[in-house]
This record gives sequence, C-alpha cells and structure tokens, in this order.
Amino acid sequence: MPPESAQTEPFRYAAFISYSHADRYRARAIHRRLEAYVLPRTLRVGRIGRKGRSHPLKPVFRDEDELIPGHGLPERIQSALEQSEYLVVLCSPAAAASPWVEREILEFASLGREQNIVAAVVAGEANAESRGFLAEDEALPRALRFKLEQAPAKGVGMRVGDQPAEPLWVDLKDKESDKRSGLLRVIAALLSFSSLDELVRRDAIERRQRRLNWAFGAIVMALLLFISVYVPDSIARQAMDSRLLGDLETLQSVIHYEEEDGGYVRLDSSLGRREPFSGTYWQIEMPGREPFASRSLWDGILRIPEDVAPEGSPPAFLNLEDPVGSPIRVAVRTVRVEPRAVPVRIIVALDRVERDSQRWRAPALLIGLFGLLGLAFLGWKLVSNRLDR
Repeated sequence: MPPESAQTEPFRYAAFISYSHADRYRARAIHRRLEAYVLPRTLRVGRIGRKGRSHPLKPVFRDEDELIPGHGLPERIQSALEQSEYLVVLCSPAAAASPWVEREILEFASLGREQNIVAAVVAGEANAESRGFLAEDEALPRALRFKLEQAPAKGVGMRVGDQPAEPLWVDLKDKESDKRSGLLRVIAALLSFSSLDELVRRDAIERRQRRLNWAFGAIVMALLLFISVYVPDSIARQAMDSRLLGDLETLQSVIHYEEEDGGYVRLDSSLGRREPFSGTYWQIEMPGREPFASRSLWDGILRIPEDVAPEGSPPAFLNLEDPVGSPIRVAVRTVRVEPRAVPVRIIVALDRVERDSQRWRAPALLIGLFGLLGLAFLGWKLVSNRLDR
C-alpha cells in the first residue's frame, strides 16, 4: 500500500525538469537546490499537502539519460510528465535546438497544464533577435516563443502555432546573488505564491536566522573547546597543588632539629612507608647547611631563588625542571623548627607528566558528553523534520 502522503497528493512529483543534455550540470544543480529548499515556517501555516511541508518541492523529476533522436518519448518520460504538477524548462541555445525539450513541452501542455510551465534561462538570451542578439543566442524553445494549438489530427495533441507568444521567464544565469532571487521566483511559481515579495522577505529572515544559529553554535563550540582544555588543566593543577600542600604539611610534621654536630635536621623514623617523597621530590634547606634531599635528587639539587617563599608568606608554587630536565611542579614554604625555632625551607615537587595525564581525562569525558549531546541534537532534528513533512 502506498504511503498516506502518496494517496493524498494529486501529483507524485512537484515538478519535471526539461533540459538539454548539454545543460545537465546546471540541471543537476537546480534539481538539488529545488529539492533542498526549506520553506519558512511562517509560510507553511494554512497550506495543505506537499506545499505545507518543510521541503515542499521534494521530489522533482529529472531524467539522466540522453534520448535518441528519431524516437518517441520513452514511457518513463511520459509517465513522469503525467505525474508532475509543473514543468520547469531550462532554456539555453542547446535547449532551443533540442527536439526533445520541445516534445516534452508539447506533451505537458496536452495534459491541460500549459499554465504550469515555468521557463528558466540558464544560458543564451530570451527573445534574442527582438532584443538585438544573434539568432543562435536564442534560449527559448519554439514551443515557448509561439502559442500552442491543438493539432488537427485527432489524438496527436498540441503543436507549435504561428502566433508569437509572450512567455514569462526567469533569469538563472547571472551572478550568485541574482541566482538566489531567480530561484525564489521559480519556487514562488511552483508553490503558487501570489506575492513574491513575501517569499523573498521571509526567506531572507529565515536565512539570517540560520546564519545566526550557525554563528551561535560556532561560539558555543569554541567556548566548550576552551573549557575542555583550560578547565581540566586548571582542575589538574589545583589537584596537584593540593597534593603538594599535603606533602608539605606531612613533611613539616616529621622534621626535627638536632643540636649535635653544630645542628642539623632529621626526619622522624616513624614516618615509615608514609614517606611523602614516594614518587615525590623533596628537599630541605637550612642556613649554613647543604640541602637535604630525597633519593631521587641525590644526583642533583633544585636551585630555587632565596627570595621565593620567605618566612611568614604563604607557600609558593613554581613550574621548574628537575636535575635531569623533566618538568615538575614545585611547592615551597619556610617554617621554623623547634626547639630553637630554626628557619627551614621545605621544598616538595611532583612530576608534571602525571598532571598532564590527569589533565586529559576531563577533556575525554567532555568530548564524550558533547558527542552524546550532538547525537541527541541530530535525533531531535530528524524527528522535527519528519513532523514538519
């Protein structure tokens, strides 16, 4: 059983495109633009059937095969003409010289729909000689330049008469901006609009709204991209700084000052496996002594300016390199160690490679989320388009 739309539509095709094979590329482009045209929502109200849908000119018939001279119109062409509400003739010097274009015009006119023929000039000149052009520049076929009359032989259909006609035609061969205007004229005729200005105005509003939507979407995507890169980096940095602060507190809690041998600092042996320097760089500095460093730094010392994190100031955070050139994140704090209240500068650091690996976990989650949102949006558009049809 055919679909409900097919049962209610009097014609299977919105239009039949008649053209010369020499103009096949133009015909293909016009065919695509007609079927892709989206009627503004405000103009769909009150229109029934195909003409009230979002894509009111879909489908349009265009035959790809080149016809053989000396033969009649193939059955598929005659059937498509009978099932088309309008005939769009792509006029050009090649079309004016084509017997097939003329036959299609006559066949369509014999169906009683001569008023539904729309002429669109894609090359050459309409009424060339009367406008001072050469005869070979003529774009309109004879069946459009002269009035049609009933053939005397019964059942033969229409033929080209001797009386000149004054056909209306649309120019589709100029620059792109004029092409849009010309295309809208063709669309207005195919959709039986009484006011071209209303269609042009509504189309301009709809296109401007679509451009704004695209611009807004681009801005949102750029913002989301910025967020997906900057925010995870900020979160990862804050997490690393929080861990470094914890290591500073832990290290500070296990430092003791010994007065023997001129005074030195030691770590509480009860720290055991809770050592904050497991996977972490650390270094302890005190006046007059060489820095006391973790095993990972025994082959080198972190050189940090003396004015960084003076006593009484909050911890300082720096991006540096360890003795072998690996990027690290460093936290520095100066404290006083009892019982002599000796000033000691504590330095802890983490490998930034770890932070970088954490930083991209959030973008991966965000990208996955955006992908799901994109799929949901596409699904919504598909459903809304189906409902608009």
